Amino acid sequence: MILKQRAIDDESKIIVSGNPLDVKELDAISKNKGSKHSIVFAGRLVSEKGYDIVKKLRAEKGLDILATMEHNFSKSEYYSILSNADVLFHPSKQDTFCIACMEAFGLGTPILVPDTPVYRSLIPSRYRYKDLSDIDWGGLSKLRSGYEKSLVAKYDYRIVMDEWFHE
Repeated sequence: MILKQRAIDDESKIIVSGNPLDVKELDAISKNKGSKHSIVFAGRLVSEKGYDIVKKLRAEKGLDILATMEHNFSKSEYYSILSNADVLFHPSKQDTFCIACMEAFGLGTPILVPDTPVYRSLIPSRYRYKDLSDIDWGGLSKLRSGYEKSLVAKYDYRIVMDEWFHE
């Protein structure tokens, strides 16, 4: 819609570039190897990513939320932590695409995101909240029963590269 308003009518001239993932690498991550944290936050430590909300929930509700950027985890450690979490909590209301959310889904870990227009277009409603008071913090493991691993398939770097270079 916005592109048409800017006089770009030919969709073949539009290239959409997401952040590709290595889905095979995510598939190879072993579960139950590493520490277990119920709630993981994987954004930068800034309010735009929701870090202020993470700090507030820690202080007011006593929630044990592991903020991965507070530590110096390797990529494999990060993936192990994320794969063992009950949920990735990503409260950013400004993101347009959340690579950490796609990594979590690729690892079989459900996510919790605010009910914003961009997430409505990408993320099934069971993983979105309208208000923090809507969240059953004690029942997060229930979300794992129906994660949406198929959502990440289109972001596998092999598929993205094939689309870019084999048209």
